[in-house]
Amino acid sequence: MDSGDASMATVSGVQLRKRPCVMTPEQPSGAEMWAIRQELSTLREERQRQQAREAEFQSQLLQQDEALKRLEEHLIQLSSSNNIRQ
Repeated sequence: MDSGDASMATVSGVQLRKRPCVMTPEQPSGAEMWAIRQELSTLREERQRQQAREAEFQSQLLQQDEALKRLEEHLIQLSSSNNIRQ
């Protein structure tokens, strides 16, 4: 096999294009895998805390919305009773 050009090869008088060399990634070491797992665990825990904070915030918004509705109803009743007295 003659290889005049790095990207071409001649085999039995036929010129062929060489396939590019494909690099395969190295497998992470045990310590690297442990660090990756720890980081994933930390990220999952943070996501759970964030979701809990969001749920608490939504609950507070609903409570405030209900309190505002009750206040509006009370103001409407007061306004109606004042109109009746006048």
